[in-house]
Amino acid sequence: MTKILAVWYPVSYSPGKRQVVSVENDSEIKTVFGDLLFDKGANNLLVNYGGKLYIIESTDRIKRLYNRRVTQYHPLSDLVNS
Repeated sequence: MTKILAVWYPVSYSPGKRQVVSVENDSEIKTVFGDLLFDKGANNLLVNYGGKLYIIESTDRIKRLYNRRVTQYHPLSDLVNS
């Protein structure tokens, strides 16, 4: 099981929020990324996959493209560590 943390930044009309999604089947991860980033409008995602911590960010919402980068530390990483 893989946990994905979606983060929405606070703006003047809405407070920020966080949502943790558990994905049972790893083949569904990209679908969940698309749903959270493009359909639900999350600003970024935090994923612990294969022992590495990734930050996923949207690069083009119209073409539905995103970028991933490996990081060593994130203050919210305890929410996705199993």
